[in-house]
Amino acid sequence: MPVYLQDGFEEIVSKVKIYIYNETEHDYQFEYTSLVKQETQFSLHSDILHRQHFYLHDLAFDALSNHAVFRYRFIDKQDKILDNEGVLQMKPKKLLEKMDAVRFENQAFFHFQLFEQILPRKRKKLCLQKCKYFKRQKTRTILIFRRP
Repeated sequence: MPVYLQDGFEEIVSKVKIYIYNETEHDYQFEYTSLVKQETQFSLHSDILHRQHFYLHDLAFDALSNHAVFRYRFIDKQDKILDNEGVLQMKPKKLLEKMDAVRFENQAFFHFQLFEQILPRKRKKLCLQKCKYFKRQKTRTILIFRRP
């Protein structure tokens, strides 16, 4: 949500208020980090309930237009395997398009959808290669340490 200052006859965006809106029926744990020029501006680990919004922080418009990066991760509180993480990068051209839409369409805010559905995190397969330190018996793999 942009916050404007009057500068004579012009309105200038001084900062942007950043919120998370949870429009689902699920409660989530989330991790959020805001970076500008590879420096962390703000970081938070918290919970957000279903159908709620959560105010995160203010970010100066100058910092936002300086290639801001937002990292996030959401984990379903009921089913921990449902996990979504990603990165949202603000390019100056896209930011100005969003700001113009707010001003000319008389809207209060602009938004970016982070995800539509959280899918189970892909499991990594662990492959054990056969070597002299591994011995296979029936259906179990046993790691054996031998003295040289």
